[in-house]
Amino acid sequence: MFYSTIKTNFHTHTIFCGHATGLPTDYLGKIKKYQIKTIGFSEHAFVDIPSFRHTIKSKEQMDAYYNEVDKLRTQTDCEVLIGLEVDYLPSLTDYYKELHKKFDYLSLSIHFVVMNDSFSYGTRFTYLEEMKLYCEYMESGMKSKLFSFVNHPDLFLNDTMNNYRNSEEIIGYEKQIIDNAIKYNIPLELNIAQFKRYNHLYKEENIRNDFWTLVGESDANVIINFDAHNPEEINIDIYNNVMNYANNHNLKVITDFRKCDKNEGN
Repeated sequence: MFYSTIKTNFHTHTIFCGHATGLPTDYLGKIKKYQIKTIGFSEHAFVDIPSFRHTIKSKEQMDAYYNEVDKLRTQTDCEVLIGLEVDYLPSLTDYYKELHKKFDYLSLSIHFVVMNDSFSYGTRFTYLEEMKLYCEYMESGMKSKLFSFVNHPDLFLNDTMNNYRNSEEIIGYEKQIIDNAIKYNIPLELNIAQFKRYNHLYKEENIRNDFWTLVGESDANVIINFDAHNPEEINIDIYNNVMNYANNHNLKVITDFRKCDKNEGN
């Protein structure tokens, strides 16, 4: 078992998320307990699209989120960053550029693709065409240079896709994501929440394990984040389990996307 300390976490949600609990100040106990050096909050950016799941409800709420996290900076010696998790749509690039100017960082998510004028979510993909669009969205987001890392890049590798894990198409899409991460020098996130929720997919002879095996054989950088939706999800035991997984897969782990150096390690 690999044992480490929690140096950073850049994927942290609060009550402003809409599906999380706790205020930014509620994380103070975990910051102190684990002596975390940097914590980055990353609420979902507001997107004015009806029925859109992953969004703060209004620009006013997004401003309130910013102000609440900003207050935390006066209450701890830990470095506090104010970020946004952004679901990428190519048509909203100009809007993302404006967000990039205000917030400390943006992280790239692809929770869905748009097909036939409706949302198709990655955890429910059943068609290769959905996966093709997923990779196209991701490449476009990486290419924009607006994002500091890619959240849960293995999201589309779900239980249905697990039945086709050895197909040339799926392996090709996995390699496309990895190759683009290297090309655009953007870390791929090994997401602790996903690791916990879909742990079976990270075991031998399963599709997400295949993906991270390929990442470990590449020169791509990897950042580990909790994707915490309440303070109790910041936990050293699961962190060490994931770090052990990363080491066993020879992942090139960095602890800070601002020091995106392939030789840094943990």
